[in-house]
Amino acid sequence: KCCLAGTRQNIFEEAWSWIDNYQRARTSEVFWISDVAGSGKSTIAHSLCQQAREKGILWSCFFFDRMSAERSTPNMFITTLIRDLAALDQKLGEEIADILQREPSLCSASFSRQLKDIVLRPSVIDLYPKGRGLIVVDALDEAWSEALFEWFSDGVPKLNANIRFVVTSRPIAEVGREFGPVS
Repeated sequence: KCCLAGTRQNIFEEAWSWIDNYQRARTSEVFWISDVAGSGKSTIAHSLCQQAREKGILWSCFFFDRMSAERSTPNMFITTLIRDLAALDQKLGEEIADILQREPSLCSASFSRQLKDIVLRPSVIDLYPKGRGLIVVDALDEAWSEALFEWFSDGVPKLNANIRFVVTSRPIAEVGREFGPVS
């Protein structure tokens, strides 16, 4: 599912330049890859994940798919993100486990509540690794919702600048309003 060697070099160079220059940002940011269905966005996302994994900076990835119950809702995305964050660092994992032990209802809570009470909790944010981290979200348009809009408009900017998001989607108006002009 990855790009053939030597292909899509312009997009990879642009993405990696942006990922590597996180020190210039004040908060976490999103790099949006938008194009029509079948144009190779998911292949680019898989390739970026593979490259980031090789560099040791892939924190999480999620590939939305409206045809798959496991990959078609914001709740599945947030639980995957929480699991992956917990695996990044022992102290971070212990803090997340403690939160879930103290508040077991969070395990089945809404996307918004898990986001607010786990991912954006100050005690959790303080434990995020300080080095570069990449989170890739593919096919965001296949599960776009008000909760996801709030996450990208209000939640992502609360994170540290070292956490970079690469998001792919079709060029739909709701996503475009959040991320800006089509890239």
